[in-house]
Amino acid sequence: MLRNIYYSNLIKKNRPKLIEINKSLDNKQLDNKPLDNKPLDINIDHSKSIIYNKIINYLKTDLDKCGIIYYNFNTKEKICINENKDFRAGCTFYLGLYIYIYDQVKKGNIDLNSKIMYNNTNYQEGSGILRYKINTILRDPLPVHSLLKIMIVESDCIAASMIYSAYGGATLIRQKIRDMVNYEKSNLIENYTTPEIEFRLLKKIYDNKNEYLDFIELLKNTSPPHNRLKKYIPPKIISHKAGVYMRAVNDIGIVFTKNPYIIIFYSENLSNAFEKIAQLSKIIYEEHI
Repeated sequence: MLRNIYYSNLIKKNRPKLIEINKSLDNKQLDNKPLDNKPLDINIDHSKSIIYNKIINYLKTDLDKCGIIYYNFNTKEKICINENKDFRAGCTFYLGLYIYIYDQVKKGNIDLNSKIMYNNTNYQEGSGILRYKINTILRDPLPVHSLLKIMIVESDCIAASMIYSAYGGATLIRQKIRDMVNYEKSNLIENYTTPEIEFRLLKKIYDNKNEYLDFIELLKNTSPPHNRLKKYIPPKIISHKAGVYMRAVNDIGIVFTKNPYIIIFYSENLSNAFEKIAQLSKIIYEEHI
């Protein structure tokens, strides 16, 4: 039963150290560099990149409709296409929202067990399960940890609305997310993001993965449909967040192969976008096996 959902603590202090944190120089640069939209890390000569050439050969004239970042954690290869272009975020906004709340928990500013009461201003059309529970579960306040889990696993728009409304509103949190990853102000009023913002968020997760083990697992277990990045690759190796809004189709994630990598794909007005994202995910994955 939803009201009994228990989300394993984000701030467990005695969890076994399963994975060594990557304390690379580029992660330190991320923490300390001034506000800057320039892509992080070194871009290799794209003309020599097998993956880059496969991307452009597949998308061809559709490239201008897409924002793509590929990053290999071992080789530091980073491929960027329209990385600073604004795209409608859809539910990929929840990635940054979750990290922001998590960081506030670590600082002692938010209690995961504190409860939020639904009100009519929180209602959102779109994905999720809570819009069918207005007169049942939502009659009582829900704890923050449950709302976070529902928001990520079910892409629940109402859970997200309840969280960001309780902690300053969506516009403020979009600014906090940009501050968190040292990215200059872009479109804050509407639900837009850039591939570079999401890259920095995913890299923050990976570089501090001991802290984000629970979040990584949630992102591996999001609800169907799995019709983009996850469609043609082993489902348990990818932690991802997908989003759709009108003609915007997106999916972003970390793929945990022996050569782990980030893949970010935003699109607007791209025909057959779901399948094209799925095929590109397969193309890139096959270069890693």
